Amino acid sequence: MNITEDEKIEIHANLPDLVNHLFDGESEAYTLAFTCVFDHWLDGEEFYRIFEADAIEVKERQNKFKSLIHYLYESTPIYVARFRRDRKSNLSFKKIKDLKTLDKKCQFYILNEDWGGQFRFLIPQYSLIYTQSWDWTHLVEYSNKEKYNEFEKLVNKFDLYCLEK
Repeated sequence: MNITEDEKIEIHANLPDLVNHLFDGESEAYTLAFTCVFDHWLDGEEFYRIFEADAIEVKERQNKFKSLIHYLYESTPIYVARFRRDRKSNLSFKKIKDLKTLDKKCQFYILNEDWGGQFRFLIPQYSLIYTQSWDWTHLVEYSNKEKYNEFEKLVNKFDLYCLEK
């Protein structure tokens, strides 16, 4: 653990019921949304767009997510969390210290429609948990709608879109 007690308090203040949410995989305190390269949910007719991308398009999609995550890293603390010995009572946090570590954790260069799930970040400033996923869509679980709206504006600046169920 490389964070201060104040940072720990801030994490818990901005991410309510965090222990239960991370350990059990759900909590009523959070709403699920998504960050995506597409501006709408793809239907059966459009689903092919996930896969029919040349190398240049794949790189552009990777860079959109990479730019967003880099901006977040540079503008606000980002943390990872894990349960030591898989015990609910042993949640520990670690702050991402540098861009090299961030890039190693995220592995943007291999992100594609079939590859994801490499990272989950806690971002207290926006009261959200950001999880890399597959098919050019990342999961965003937020606990504060106003802060999520700020995050959504930020996401749009990187030519990405926020979608909700």
